[in-house]
Amino acid sequence: MFDFPGNSDVNSFTKAMWESGKLVSAVCHGPAALTEIKLSNGDFLVKGRKVTGFTNDEEGVMKLTE
Repeated sequence: MFDFPGNSDVNSFTKAMWESGKLVSAVCHGPAALTEIKLSNGDFLVKGRKVTGFTNDEEGVMKLTE
C-alpha cells in the first residue's frame, strides 16, 4: 500500500489509462495508489469523486482477526 502513492510508474500508467478512456478501479488498499495521480490538466484523478477504502480502524479490526 505504501509503495504505490508517489510511484511514477503506477502514476503514469494509470494516468494514461484514464486519459485514453479506460476504466480505472482499485479494491481494498488499492485506492491509496490513486491519491496522488495528476492528470494532464493538473487536477488530481480523484478530484470531485467519491473514493472508498479501508480506514485505519478497519485495518485494526482485521489485525485482531488474523
